[in-house]
Amino acid sequence: MRRVDLGCGIKPRKGWLNLDWNIPTFIVNETSATISWEAPNEIPFPENSIDFVYTSHFLEHLHHQDAVSTLSECFRVLKPEGILSIVLPNAGELIRAYTNNDSKTLEKYNTRDVQVMTTPASYKPDFNYPDRKKEISDLLDICDLYKPLHTLGKNILEISNVKRRETKPINPLLLSNIDLITDLLHSSGHMQLYDLDKIIKQCTFTGFQFSKERKFIEGLDHQENDSISFYVDFIKP
Repeated sequence: MRRVDLGCGIKPRKGWLNLDWNIPTFIVNETSATISWEAPNEIPFPENSIDFVYTSHFLEHLHHQDAVSTLSECFRVLKPEGILSIVLPNAGELIRAYTNNDSKTLEKYNTRDVQVMTTPASYKPDFNYPDRKKEISDLLDICDLYKPLHTLGKNILEISNVKRRETKPINPLLLSNIDLITDLLHSSGHMQLYDLDKIIKQCTFTGFQFSKERKFIEGLDHQENDSISFYVDFIKP
């Protein structure tokens, strides 16, 4: 089975094809590959070549039309009956909790987000990758999926030192519940808020059929995001 983790972050999966903009180099072995890629550019696989696409806490980092374009690319590369599995921050739940003053639900966002908002935003990922770049021919030989190097253009990046500027922490005494919504929209480069209705509209517009809203799956989903996430699967007809 050919599985893609779209927006994998700095922890690519073994046995998967992993794509993200902050991956520093090509990493290839017999069962997996990791490659720099930036949305909304074309996903570098042929159409109808992938069985399963997974993306977690990624689409909210894209502008609306870029997210739709990326979903269209997922549709293109998936085989018929292929699955697109999406995990997103549950903005709908948070806004309902704020409107209804649901203190129990607000607290799970508050526990997580106050820590984020009151911590100085300096970040340096630890890339434990070999300091070398695989030739595109190696990728073609091993994965039999990648397009020629020139089609990836400027997105073949060598990134070894990513930093965010230092900012002062926020006094937690100045925060209120509305800041939880503000943080969900603006933190970590978020561009959109999502609820179930919105992601269904975007995916069905690009050709997918809604399959199901699902629960957390151990070994697939990220435990650290579970309390504020919703999970939804789509199928390519």
